[in-house]
Amino acid sequence: MFLAVLKAGVLQPLDPLPPTLRDGDVVQVEMTERTAADPAFTGNDDFANLAADWGPDDPADHERLQGALDEQRRTAKEQMRLQMGLR
Repeated sequence: MFLAVLKAGVLQPLDPLPPTLRDGDVVQVEMTERTAADPAFTGNDDFANLAADWGPDDPADHERLQGALDEQRRTAKEQMRLQMGLR
């Protein structure tokens, strides 16, 4: 059994999922009287905490990343053309 919280219509696990659970498996959900305000749930929103720590996005970071991705794509395409004998 694992705990989960409903957020924006999606169940979000609070505990690691059992290793035997696979995509497409049916799980039975049982309501509990506990709420997300329960102290047992405090600190389980790791991604929200990380996002808050990082601060606002820097557009220059996005531009640098996009430039690096574009260059990598160009390099990969050129290498593939060379391997295929097209250049």
